[in-house]
Amino acid sequence: MQSEQNQYRGGCHCSNISYQLSSRRDWQKLVPRQCQCSFCMKHNNRYLSDSAGRLQVSIGQQRVSYYRFGHQLADFMVCGCCGVMPLVCSVIDGKRYAVININTLEPALEYSAVVAVDHNGEGLETRLQQCRESWIADVTIIAEN
Repeated sequence: MQSEQNQYRGGCHCSNISYQLSSRRDWQKLVPRQCQCSFCMKHNNRYLSDSAGRLQVSIGQQRVSYYRFGHQLADFMVCGCCGVMPLVCSVIDGKRYAVININTLEPALEYSAVVAVDHNGEGLETRLQQCRESWIADVTIIAEN
């Protein structure tokens, strides 16, 4: 852990969905997770999060789709204009959590390895607890007009 705040930015291809993350962690030194579900595998999504980080998400005027499957726990935010999915959000006990698709970081960070994560067979409460413990817990979403 570092004492200073690192700033990371990213978003979809057309910038309709963009984000800024403040984190004390050096994301270049972390190992991303690659979910083994069919949706994430088909999109080659890789994820990182920092439970102590702060995330601000801006959504532009273009359409955004929210895709849910499985436990119906999380909203995969997909840009309706360019089709890129920069992040996943979930509201648990009235609090919003999120995880970043690192393929959408700008500039891109290079990772030599990923950890495969398979959530198949997990119960809802187990999955919720994992999100509470590891996902970004300070999330603000701003809809721009």
